[in-house]
Amino acid sequence: MKHLITAALLAVALWAGDYEDGFEAYKNKQYEKAAQLFEKAAQQNNAGAQLTLGVMHSNGEGVSRDYKKAAHWYQKAADQNVTAAHFNLGLLYEKGKGVQKDSKKAAYWYEKAAKENFVPAQVNLGALYEHAYGVPKDYKKAAYWYEKAANLDYPMAQYNIGNFYHDALGLSKDYKKAAYWYGKAAKQGHAQAQTNLGMMYEKGEGVSQDLPKALHWYHIAAKQNNAQAYSNLGLLYAKGNGVQQNDQKAYEYWQKAAKQGETTAQKNLDILCRKNPSLCK
Repeated sequence: MKHLITAALLAVALWAGDYEDGFEAYKNKQYEKAAQLFEKAAQQNNAGAQLTLGVMHSNGEGVSRDYKKAAHWYQKAADQNVTAAHFNLGLLYEKGKGVQKDSKKAAYWYEKAAKENFVPAQVNLGALYEHAYGVPKDYKKAAYWYEKAANLDYPMAQYNIGNFYHDALGLSKDYKKAAYWYGKAAKQGHAQAQTNLGMMYEKGEGVSQDLPKALHWYHIAAKQNNAQAYSNLGLLYAKGNGVQQNDQKAYEYWQKAAKQGETTAQKNLDILCRKNPSLCK
């Protein structure tokens, strides 16, 4: 028995070496070498190597891109309760890559990762409940997962839960909380949250009406090419709300929004061009 234990410990040390060497090669972008080393470790049931090998097959790093092989290795790692593998399997099932598309299985794997506080899984699971993909539509459950992720400082979740409070989806309508969450996401650079926060300041929803703050957030979002921010800025300049009235600027902002298919801007641009044809030459 003593010899068996020694042999087992030696084998573990060798497997760990392959994984560590593979990780070092991966960091140095020696992907083919890394893939070979991870394969050795993965075959010996090293969960980290299985996960990483799945990622490499997903991305085509050092190996041909092969989602079927990626799914195989993610499953191996998932069987060892690797949270990231649960999430990655969920992605493959949701998108139908390497496996047959199955939103129900995607929800299953997302939930396993979500319960381990894996934030992207919480957001994706919330989206499945919001849109009834693989699970019954359930705004309360969607809100539950979005808010958990939002509390872990994930901007997409903060934006989503802001929408739920604003539109009373699974929650009581609460403009103050909507503005709070939009603000959290906006400060992390989420363009649509910035626009939505600007609208709340413009209308005085959940916050004191403040056109300078509305303009501030619209301008920040416009720098990220947000179509609705362009459209809203155009309207403020057309009406002279919080700024000096300026049809030229209204035209410029609406044109940027219209090019992205923003229908309100397209309609306003048409009205403006009829009113002042010289602007639109």
